[in-house]
Amino acid sequence: MKLVESNLFSKLENLLRSQNFREADTETLMVVLKVANREKEGRLTLEDAKTFPYENLLIIDNLWCRWSNGKFGISVQQKIWCECGGARKYDADMVLNTSISFGDRVGWRCKGKWLPYDQLNFSLNAPVGHLPCGGSPHNFLLTAHTRVV
Repeated sequence: MKLVESNLFSKLENLLRSQNFREADTETLMVVLKVANREKEGRLTLEDAKTFPYENLLIIDNLWCRWSNGKFGISVQQKIWCECGGARKYDADMVLNTSISFGDRVGWRCKGKWLPYDQLNFSLNAPVGHLPCGGSPHNFLLTAHTRVV
C-alpha cells in the first residue's frame, strides 16, 4: 500500500462539500481501493484494512466529518461500534454480535433486516454514523473498525 497524493481526495471533498453523499460514498470506496491496490478485486481484505495507510484514513475521516458537521465519518462510526460492544481488534464472534446492534443504530437495518444499498439514506437526515458505508454495509463492517482513527 502506498500513501497517495492529496489530489486523489479532491473529488471526494467536492462531492462532500456539495452534500452529494451517495456519490461521495462511491468515491470513498474508489479512493480506498486505489490506495490499497485492490481496484480489480473491488473490496478490501481484513489484512488490507489493517495495513491501510493511517494518513489516508485520517484524510477520508476528516473530510466526512467536516462536510457533515460531525455526523458522518469513520471515527464517528468507530465510536458507535465500540458503544455497541465492538472492539478494535478483529474477532469473528464479536463482529457478528456487534454488527447487528451497530446496523440498527446507524440505520443500515430496519425491522430486523439489512437494507439494500439503494435504500440507505444519503442525506443529513440519516442517523449519526450512517455514512460512509463503502457501497455495502456488509463488506464495510468486516474491515472498517480494525484501525484507530
